[in-house]
Amino acid sequence: MQALRPHLVASEFVTRIRRQEQQGFQLAYLEDEASIKAVAGFRIGESLSSGKFLYVDDLVTRESDGFANAFANALKVMVQIS
Repeated sequence: MQALRPHLVASEFVTRIRRQEQQGFQLAYLEDEASIKAVAGFRIGESLSSGKFLYVDDLVTRESDGFANAFANALKVMVQIS
């Protein structure tokens, strides 16, 4: 995560995530060859007008790795099975 979001302070990271989880926030990551390639913070919601939906708070990928589309598709599947 540090490589993807260098401005975050490691000692505060878990506390911030736990606080956001109380509001429905989830954190997912994509790993390849023991290296994190993408991270997403998201919420699954539901409304009368749209039904079930995915709201992505934060999506970070390494540009050159080409994992962004695969990761986005995996997040869509999470909404379908939840």
